[in-house]
Amino acid sequence: MKKHTQFLTIFLLGIFFSSLGLAQGDQPEGSSFQIDIPQHIQLLNQQIKLAEDNENWDEYYSLRQQIIDAWKQVNPEVASMYRTTNSLEQDALDQSAPKPAENIIGVDSPLWGDDLLVHTGNATDLSLAVSRGDTLILAALDNVSGHVAIYRSGNGGLSWSLYTNISVGSSNKIEILEFDGFPGNLGPSYILLFTLYDAGTLYCTRFTTPSTFVNSVVATGCTDFAVDRNFSSINYRCFVQYDSAATQVHKRSDPASYATIWQDPIYISSCEDPSIAYGYNGSVFLSYNGRTSGNLYILSNNSYMDPLNVGVQSIVELGATDTTFGSAIIASRQDTSTQTVIAVYDWLNNGRRDLRTTRKVGGAGWSLPANWSSYPDTDNKNVSLYSAKSAGNDIFQSVFTRTGLNNALPRAIRYRKYSSGFWNESTQRSDAAILPTGLQAASVVEMNTGLAAFAYAGNASVNVYFDKEDWITDVTSETGVPDVYSLSQNYPNPFNPSTSIRFNIPQQDHVVLKIFNNIGQEVSTLVNQDMDAGSYEVNFNASDLASGVYFYRIQTANYSESKKMILIK
Repeated sequence: MKKHTQFLTIFLLGIFFSSLGLAQGDQPEGSSFQIDIPQHIQLLNQQIKLAEDNENWDEYYSLRQQIIDAWKQVNPEVASMYRTTNSLEQDALDQSAPKPAENIIGVDSPLWGDDLLVHTGNATDLSLAVSRGDTLILAALDNVSGHVAIYRSGNGGLSWSLYTNISVGSSNKIEILEFDGFPGNLGPSYILLFTLYDAGTLYCTRFTTPSTFVNSVVATGCTDFAVDRNFSSINYRCFVQYDSAATQVHKRSDPASYATIWQDPIYISSCEDPSIAYGYNGSVFLSYNGRTSGNLYILSNNSYMDPLNVGVQSIVELGATDTTFGSAIIASRQDTSTQTVIAVYDWLNNGRRDLRTTRKVGGAGWSLPANWSSYPDTDNKNVSLYSAKSAGNDIFQSVFTRTGLNNALPRAIRYRKYSSGFWNESTQRSDAAILPTGLQAASVVEMNTGLAAFAYAGNASVNVYFDKEDWITDVTSETGVPDVYSLSQNYPNPFNPSTSIRFNIPQQDHVVLKIFNNIGQEVSTLVNQDMDAGSYEVNFNASDLASGVYFYRIQTANYSESKKMILIK
């Protein structure tokens, strides 16, 4: 029988794959050896990937068993990779798992201008998700009282109601996912709440209704975790990466279990700060920092994290211990030949925290690291990234925190968007009257309209506030004072229903920015105020207007200019 040889690194206590060496201090413990992958198993593996792409689940489960049986004949240790790792019956008996708690009151009225106060009280951690119908879900962890409050908004964040309140004991981290495929799909809709207890147990709680939920134990002995999910139309997978005491592990949910059966652990390396991104057609990307170095590693898998398809591990940043940390990774919803993958991470630079980035497009390698947000006398940190579910999408939303050095005042949540191959300027989004904590990441999603929505915790990790991109008009440039007045062409153009307008003013001035229809009637005033010198960006939402040609005009004491825009619905 003809065989093709691949080199896989298999560790005792689990199975780990890597094609590039780790830094000396990051090497996991255990011995390793090489194995041959027979041609018939390679063929089975290609077939199971195709079955999952086509959502042919009868064939998928038949092929999965064939792969296990084939490896039992060749190498039983490899066969053990394909296994279920938790017991639903035992999880149901776990008395420490999340459970209903007494209701709490959320505030659904505006506070301090544009930002909404959604959750009152402690907010040790928070997470924001959006459903296929643009319903927003916001979870806030209060580790003082030991509960997670989950809120929902069906009107784009204008008002919120309490969905449920769950007792979680001594939890210290949460993530929430809207587990519902993509717009127009046929499958069921669930909310998933991932909760990490201080004791190290990672729970997944799947809600069908506020009072109907199922707990499953993803893993024990965890210190940190990251989650993402695919966008199948019927059966959905969830991918989890977590730290254990000495290494990182990846697991995936069985697609028919809807995140109640966790299987196929892959032991990665002795690293920390996990982040995970699902791309498209099975591609998954993991990023993590060295535990005893400042290296940033990225690992890829193009087959729904099938254990036999772990790809090349890349070292994209070399650094001393604790100089690189807090990585976040995102992937566009495109095939691997054109897919964009971006990692952004904290980087210690002469006592100041900057954000750095690296990018991979299609079959190219990772770019050299470059500064993503570096600004004098400030710390820039805690980035959050998001890519919408639609196929072909290559737009990313992001928010991060800027503070004075060593978390000093002032503090603000800032926003950036990636489109057409570039990141736009960093712009302040948090309300000027609110000082975000600076100690935790904000959370960002994208609505079906293309607008960004985000939430952040207030000063001293108290209260959670919500904001949306189209509510904001005043934006401060990253790059300093411009030399001349200018008005840029709106982007995108044509647009539906929102577009961005940028302008520069070289000195303090009173600025009026208005929108007119094609017969000269004013339809909206976007800006009418005194503004300091700087570069600004305004978002115009035309959801209430008809398709057609419109004009926007900027007027100051020293400058006036108009440009044309086209709305196509």
